[in-house]
Amino acid sequence: MNHASRPFRDGDAVSEGVKSQAPVEALLLDGAELVKLLKRSLFELHGQPFGNAGTAAEADRVRRIRYWEEVLAWVKGTQGQDVILTMQARRA
Repeated sequence: MNHASRPFRDGDAVSEGVKSQAPVEALLLDGAELVKLLKRSLFELHGQPFGNAGTAAEADRVRRIRYWEEVLAWVKGTQGQDVILTMQARRA
């Protein structure tokens, strides 16, 4: 996994030709390994008891499963290519 931090250009700044001062944190993830991790995590989520039907806890678990299933489908669509996760770095 590679980690990088560098300034980026936000949309407004680019249109004005001004470089943003906000750094970006980035992780380069192995797509195939990410698929394996997501599959294992979903297997564990599916294996947990649901609890009482109709409760908020059950609804939350179903929501989480659906969310991570969508993420897994997207990552699988990259066909094992590396995946880059980015976020705006926190300022000191």
